[in-house]
Amino acid sequence: DKLRLASTNSNEELAIMRPFRDILQRCTIPLEEMGGMGNMVGMAMNMDMVRLMQGWSNNGLLRVSLELDDGEWLNFLTSTPENRQIWNPRFVLAFVVMAIIVTLLSVWAVRRSIAPLDIFVRASEQLGRDMAAPSLSVDGPPEVSRAARAFNDMQKRLQKLIGDRTQMLAAISHDLRTPVTRLYLRAEFVTDEDQRQKMLDDLAQMEGMISATLSFARLDSSDEQRKSLDLAGLVQAVCDDGAELGHQITYKGPVRVSFLGRPLALRRVFDNLVDNAVKYGKRASVLLVETEENIVITIMDEGPGIPEAEVERVFDPFYRVESSRNRETGGVGLGLAVVRSIIRGHGGEVTLSNRKKGGLCATVTLPRPDK
Repeated sequence: DKLRLASTNSNEELAIMRPFRDILQRCTIPLEEMGGMGNMVGMAMNMDMVRLMQGWSNNGLLRVSLELDDGEWLNFLTSTPENRQIWNPRFVLAFVVMAIIVTLLSVWAVRRSIAPLDIFVRASEQLGRDMAAPSLSVDGPPEVSRAARAFNDMQKRLQKLIGDRTQMLAAISHDLRTPVTRLYLRAEFVTDEDQRQKMLDDLAQMEGMISATLSFARLDSSDEQRKSLDLAGLVQAVCDDGAELGHQITYKGPVRVSFLGRPLALRRVFDNLVDNAVKYGKRASVLLVETEENIVITIMDEGPGIPEAEVERVFDPFYRVESSRNRETGGVGLGLAVVRSIIRGHGGEVTLSNRKKGGLCATVTLPRPDK
């Protein structure tokens, strides 16, 4: 109850210190007997020294008054601890540096952890374009190695499935050709010229369908290797060959465009598209354009076009817009199916659309080799 605390300021320091020193001089109680008081007295005597050593300011001083047994008062001052702000420049700088370091380490760790996923994505895309793509490496952590082995096993099963399908179709084709050959021989003994010619035409159509089916089935298992080629030169060669046969075909585009693909398969694609344009549209205009991402080849004709409802259906195997099955006008309906299969095997796409001024436009989009 005899201890009083109060706040003061620097202007009262001198007034308080003078009587405080006088009281200390008249104090007859030994400091050892004062116990804890001795510490307070020492603190009071060295207050200025402590304030200077600690860097305390003169503002916000705390006055302590203690009533002694003889009725006198012992007064001394002490400085209150400074309230340091958390968001000081040094703290902010350290926080920013630590945040940058943590962010960089996090980005590195995330990229390192998802690197195997990127490898699987690229392998999947390559497998979709080429069933003969090389297998994945099984090196790495146990989880990645196990996933790579599973992917390689899946690729082998797909290759075996396609190979078995091709062999089955080849066997069916061979078995069908045998009775077709016998029918050819029997047709020669038909005395009615009209009926004999009809039988021969039907047999020729059957043989053509068998050959086209086998050729279509062999696309996925083709042994033709991809190689660097001049795509613009290939398209120009197709146009020049058609022009030499008397067809009206024009080409517009760059002289040379590098591409990685199967030359014979791509030649088959553009032969088919240009031939269709000339057959149904009387003339063909071929345009090749390079963009940042793709190579776009457009084949336009001036024919009647096709109904909008059948624009996608014409890519189905054995589907033809015309009701007639005359081989001279429409083949067996596998041409566009083969075109789409080859183009998709190169990672591209082919679409058909009717032109506003009449005619059909076939657009082939292939990815650039550097993308």
